[in-house]
Amino acid sequence: MFVKSGYSMIIKNEIKIPFLLLVFRILDYFWPKKNNYWAFPCHLIERGKFMGNTRGVFEFVKNNISIKKIIFTISDEIDLNIDNYENTEIVNMFSAKGLMLLLQSGVVLCDHTVFMNFSERWNHNVIKMNLKKRIIVNLWHGIPLKKIQHLSPSEIGENVSEIKKERSFYTGLIASSSIDSYAMGACFYPIKPQNIWITGLPRNDYLVKALELLSQNYKTQSDKILQIKGDKKLIIYAPTYKEVAVSGSVYYQFSDDEIKKMVNFLKRNNAVLGVRLHYYRNSSELCNIEKFIDNEYIFDLGQSVIDEAGLVVRFSDIFITDYSSLFLDALYVNKPVFSFAYDKKHYEEKQRGLLYDMGTVFPGPILSKFEDILNSVEDELKKNIQINTVQYKLARQLFYEHIDGDNSERVVELIRYHTNICQR
Repeated sequence: MFVKSGYSMIIKNEIKIPFLLLVFRILDYFWPKKNNYWAFPCHLIERGKFMGNTRGVFEFVKNNISIKKIIFTISDEIDLNIDNYENTEIVNMFSAKGLMLLLQSGVVLCDHTVFMNFSERWNHNVIKMNLKKRIIVNLWHGIPLKKIQHLSPSEIGENVSEIKKERSFYTGLIASSSIDSYAMGACFYPIKPQNIWITGLPRNDYLVKALELLSQNYKTQSDKILQIKGDKKLIIYAPTYKEVAVSGSVYYQFSDDEIKKMVNFLKRNNAVLGVRLHYYRNSSELCNIEKFIDNEYIFDLGQSVIDEAGLVVRFSDIFITDYSSLFLDALYVNKPVFSFAYDKKHYEEKQRGLLYDMGTVFPGPILSKFEDILNSVEDELKKNIQINTVQYKLARQLFYEHIDGDNSERVVELIRYHTNICQR
């Protein structure tokens, strides 16, 4: 009886949601929008979490009673760990109430694309809204090092034309520097160049703001990292997402002997290793380092443990990646960076590929062998010279026009400027 009842509920939901979305799409063309109604989506993959650049903007305006802030989830009951907010609602985007609030929202934010952020998953139950009648701001979740969107070799499928069309309606797309704005313009073609805002990334505010100014949730997460770190050096290993469907694309697999050498290295240097793998798990063939987590020398600092990547970077002493643009967060706060690029040629030629020449923009060593990484990191721990090199300083200047805690404020000022234009 329970199984039958549960099955019938699923069937009803599968009928109800598409019907509501059809009604929404019709009403959306003539329903009046309110420019003080701002729509914030939850994370694209971790749908029960509210973080990144959208969270950064929210934190800046959460006490502003003149702005109606609507956080859209895909669940009726969810704890987003936000505090001290006013004039805010958290709603299921597929509920009648959620769709009614979205109908009225004159400002819509996203950190991937509207098409993807306002959907149940990928291209299933997409809320297709009238972009012409809204201020659309893409708070893209990071500075792209890899080819994304229009330049991505994997941009295929039935939703490409929808997303390409969407890009032409962006009122704003954030960037962190002039160089980054050129890259973003190419990736988000056909966006107009004047619609690219060099504001910096709101989530980078968490890297430099005083701890007492962070939300209670982020203070708690900071305490968790500091407890793990103790009096030791914290080394972060954060490899990027790999497209394992591409022949020859693999995550690095550590041998038992390499892990022994790593643990001995950590003991010798009074250090611990924090592992942060990419949140998108598209395969069972992930980096096997997770199975070596012992909570003594090797710790899990992935998204399930620490929501905000910036907090992990903030308290790190050394940052190791392959090609993840998280290394740019490390530059923001002067952390030495290392690239374990064991598959560099394959990644550049067969996988996503890079927007920049790695040797030009990456200021630390780019190494392909495990033991070379250990030796290079140990040398840096002893000499502490990387951040004072000319190459390091140039890379930092290349990607950052603003190094402060005011990125969210700049974004909000531009949104309000455009809302005022629309009200004239």
